[in-house]
Amino acid sequence: MIDRRPQETLLTVRDIITQVGAQSGYTADTLGVGTCVTFVERILADHRSLLRNPDNLTALRQICDAFIDAGWPQAHKLVFGIEQIFR
Repeated sequence: MIDRRPQETLLTVRDIITQVGAQSGYTADTLGVGTCVTFVERILADHRSLLRNPDNLTALRQICDAFIDAGWPQAHKLVFGIEQIFR
């Protein structure tokens, strides 16, 4: 879906992660953080133009924040990398 409807996919993933992810334990799971990192890296590599829209950039941040709140260092590193891209 990400290649055909990247914005809708980003917002849907954000909604799932922020509304159900923490409650279900997904954000505390190793596979969850790995999938998150892969998803965010894919957005950055293939659909970076989406992030010119502040709502989409906020959605990406919210996805990462869910995993940061769960204590994953990979999410911290990813967010730091995103900040470097936009400097």
